[in-house]
Amino acid sequence: MLAAGCAPRHKGHRVGFAAAPPPPLSEIESGDLRAEPGYTGERIGVRILGVTDLPEEELQAIDLDVPLDAERIDRIEIFSPGGRPIEQSKDAEIRPLPDPDNTGIRIYLPKRNGLEFRIKLIDDPDQY
Repeated sequence: MLAAGCAPRHKGHRVGFAAAPPPPLSEIESGDLRAEPGYTGERIGVRILGVTDLPEEELQAIDLDVPLDAERIDRIEIFSPGGRPIEQSKDAEIRPLPDPDNTGIRIYLPKRNGLEFRIKLIDDPDQY
């Protein structure tokens, strides 16, 4: 016969016990994107609005239309299709779009025709 639940559970105070850890960051990854105006990613529907060469900086500015509210985007990370981080020499910029449900983002990547990349959009609830 099993005597389940017979022994009282000890609910003592734990000295130095930290509060519960903060909730995890919410992250959404775009899937593969191509630096070509009009290209739309399959995963969350990120659309490439434009690609502008910045010759003095050896970069290209890529304007994105992201189908998420700007309130949900605190940080942006960029990766190669293979998952390696792409270092950013300039920070991504969040820009308003006419559609309030979408967010404009400008990222800066090395100049290359048809460059493929992924973006990770990070919502940090403790940010604000």
